[in-house]
Amino acid sequence: MGKRWTKEDVYYLFGVYHKDIGLENGIISKTLAKRGAPYVENPAEEEIYRRLDGGQRRVVVRGPKGDGISVAATAALAKQITYKNAVVVDVLLRKGFSDSAVELRQIVDLIEELKRKPILYLDISRQWQYPLDPWSTLSEYMPHSLDRFIDALEDAEAVLEDREATTVIVLSSDLYNVLRYKLKKHVVVEVNGGNVDFIGKLAQAYGGCGEDTAYEVAEAVVKGYDCGRAVLAVLTADLLSQHSCDRKAVAEALKVAEHRAKRFIADYIWYLFNGDRLYADIHAPLILLKRFKGPMQTEAAEEFLINLGFPRTCITRSLAVKWIAQQNCNLIDEAIKDIADLRNLKGGLYDVMRRTRQKYYEHFKVWGYI
Repeated sequence: MGKRWTKEDVYYLFGVYHKDIGLENGIISKTLAKRGAPYVENPAEEEIYRRLDGGQRRVVVRGPKGDGISVAATAALAKQITYKNAVVVDVLLRKGFSDSAVELRQIVDLIEELKRKPILYLDISRQWQYPLDPWSTLSEYMPHSLDRFIDALEDAEAVLEDREATTVIVLSSDLYNVLRYKLKKHVVVEVNGGNVDFIGKLAQAYGGCGEDTAYEVAEAVVKGYDCGRAVLAVLTADLLSQHSCDRKAVAEALKVAEHRAKRFIADYIWYLFNGDRLYADIHAPLILLKRFKGPMQTEAAEEFLINLGFPRTCITRSLAVKWIAQQNCNLIDEAIKDIADLRNLKGGLYDVMRRTRQKYYEHFKVWGYI
């Protein structure tokens, strides 16, 4: 017999904004990476809120990784909680109970009994998972695995078959490309961090430097990168604030920020691999191949791994193969090159790539890939 959910359970377990983001007099006061930083509204927030207000059943918030997708979605959902009496159910969070479709239906039923609006929320890597201190050596960045995300998505879809609820799915563009076939009919709201004005305000808020320095950071970030722009602006501005906001130091600070962002991406890849060394061992040769060959068709990537002796059934079902093989944004693909070369790397993924290089490097030379 399933658990009987109470009003107190709902208020304790659910609610999308956490300790670092909240509404005070209708204004969001705190957000990613630095306590007390003024909140900078993303231009996409209003569109997300409008779609939710318009009764859309499935809203996918999509954009380049590190461009503020999760923050924009979180802000729109926080406003739904405050102004529309919504309860946001974070389907991916575990709090000592099973996230099965049966229990999700019970939760939705209870929310409706309380005369509130149920919103099911799925975000594989949310902004509160980043460390509050962006220069901390103790990273808290732990996105969910692809398998965990797909299971949760299937649970949410089962609920939508016979319940009046809304689902908000937050996906970076790289993951949307490989998960698109798993998503039923939906509307997409694009979040894009290529807006110099938004990035400039973000850099100014987090660094506390003058407008000229902040916009110099913004222009360098937007010109040089097609993803990761919000994260890079925050990290660069934070570092500049420790060095008298010297505009001459922007390029050097951005280089250090890029190094830090690539570390986030390496952790991201490790968790997409489920943190499993055996699973990573299967995909590591493909990372090495992409280092020398660049993006490739999924079929070619699959055949490459199958020819190395890995099981066909395992390879053809792997979303990670599709993710590695595709052309990602420049920051992700540069991070993949670093991983292949054992640069800027530590922990489990380092061990896996070191073994892969020892085992296959000479083969790659013989095959003409190097």
